[in-house]
Amino acid sequence: SAGGSMALTLGLRYPERFIAVGSHSGAAPASAGNALQAASAMQGRRAPDRQQARLKRLGRRPPPMIVLHGDSDRVVAPACAHAAAALWLELLPPGTALKSRGRDVQRGSRLSMHVTDWQQPDGTPYVRMARIHGLGHAWSGGAAQQAFSEPGGPDALLLAWRYFEAATPVTARRRRA
Repeated sequence: SAGGSMALTLGLRYPERFIAVGSHSGAAPASAGNALQAASAMQGRRAPDRQQARLKRLGRRPPPMIVLHGDSDRVVAPACAHAAAALWLELLPPGTALKSRGRDVQRGSRLSMHVTDWQQPDGTPYVRMARIHGLGHAWSGGAAQQAFSEPGGPDALLLAWRYFEAATPVTARRRRA
């Protein structure tokens, strides 16, 4: 969760260095400046400082982002995922048109989730928010023997990997090959 918050913070500060960023169960970036504020932010009681986020971006567009969060998380409030997605969308240049759609996903006996996508006009994903039903503060789809892991959840690593691949421009994929 702390790593997810840091990934989003770095994506805002250095957007040119990231093709995409992701967070699992993290607080929204720019919502805390000290430990006391962090506790409030994790509980969903502090909204991101939009002015601070704009200043950190220095006019650059944030990279595509995926946020995954359990709707039963009692450590980091599920509202943090919504706050992060709203911040990302608000930081787009004025007049940027994105198509949005939501869908419920159930794969076998795994926990279900509601996925909301905001896509660019060419269909490339820009923001994806996956709200996993019944998931507490745990890595979704992780190994049973690991702490803070929920093996019955959708595979968070696979979800992120597929999102990053879909959000990566074709020219960047060719350079990797």
